[in-house]
Amino acid sequence: SPYMGMYPVGKVLNVSASPNGTSVFNQWDLSPATLPDYSLNTSFIFDRQDTLFASLDNVLSIMELGDKFEHFAFYPAANNGAFTLEMETNSSTDVRISFLSITGQLCKELYNGRLLPGEAIEETFHFDGAPGMYLLQVNSEEFTQHFKMLKVK
Repeated sequence: SPYMGMYPVGKVLNVSASPNGTSVFNQWDLSPATLPDYSLNTSFIFDRQDTLFASLDNVLSIMELGDKFEHFAFYPAANNGAFTLEMETNSSTDVRISFLSITGQLCKELYNGRLLPGEAIEETFHFDGAPGMYLLQVNSEEFTQHFKMLKVK
């Protein structure tokens, strides 16, 4: 808060972020400057026409992936063609992770195999697709989930 507004140059604006649900607050970004502030509650002084953004879910932790996963994350959600995928399981499970176009067409299969109890995977993937919105599809014996990813360059 505040959610939206126009403020005169020189005004001190006190802002606070309260993420809903499972969202994770990452930082405040003042456009076009690239000086992030990582505090949930902070102040900004506008010295020209700028836009202040609250960045959420740069690291997306997914806890609703059944009871077989200790950890699953991919980051950053907005990227230049490279992202990191982490997963760890507490029991044996078959997992397939695919990279899809926003229309659901398979672009690349990232992982297809059986994870053993306590096995952890952390790998960075690269893709050459055009800028735009993509989907990361995660399939296991218990679920199928889709997560949006934005390629910016």
